[in-house]
Amino acid sequence: MKWPSAVLALTSLYALFLVIRLPAAVVYAWLEPHRGDITLSDVSGTIWQGQAKSVLLQGHRFEQLSWSTHPFGFARGCIALSVSASLDSSPLRSDLDYCLSGQTTLSNAAVTLPVSQAQKLSNLNYVDADGLLFLDIQELGISDNKVNAVSASARWDNASLAFGETVSLGDLTAEIRLNDHNAIVAIIKDQQSTTFRINLTLTVDDDNTVTAEGFIAPQNPNDAEAHNTLSLLGNPNKQGQYQISYKGTL
Repeated sequence: MKWPSAVLALTSLYALFLVIRLPAAVVYAWLEPHRGDITLSDVSGTIWQGQAKSVLLQGHRFEQLSWSTHPFGFARGCIALSVSASLDSSPLRSDLDYCLSGQTTLSNAAVTLPVSQAQKLSNLNYVDADGLLFLDIQELGISDNKVNAVSASARWDNASLAFGETVSLGDLTAEIRLNDHNAIVAIIKDQQSTTFRINLTLTVDDDNTVTAEGFIAPQNPNDAEAHNTLSLLGNPNKQGQYQISYKGTL
């Protein structure tokens, strides 16, 4: 290697070393004009590997935030992070890529939290719901404030909804993906609920139009109490299924 090239390489490595060793608290202070509605407390460590006692994001408080940076992301023009935190003692973890192209990708994300807490985060408080939500996000891609990739699954244990009276739905599962029209589609099914059979397709278009199509039916066609509970949906079809059809906006 020629001397100029060697000096340039060593200088570049030294500059990179200085950058990754920058205290996270110093960088956080520098970014104050661009932080928006994100507030961190007790920031420590470096931008390479650090932590914060808490994060306030859009009114939601996350505790025990920690992050580590993966160097291979720079080769793709991205900042690649592994992030973990907790929300009301519920653990959250994910890999996050933020690229110069403007693409942000969430992957290998695992979220466990009460459904009531998930409603608060998403502002979907149309009906009282209960149970425990397990969300596994293999990929969630966002660019220009639009979702361009989704691959995820979810499980809702001990699901229940309150329509004047509480309706227990058992355990539900959902497969979530992006269809050919760039709409988010969730296919929701029951997991051998003792009371109801459920098959529902929920679609969210990029203009926030929500469509729900499917059915719910008693597992036992002769279960009079179950039929009475579902009567608010109208009359059943010949198969004993109560049709669900809805269209609205978020």
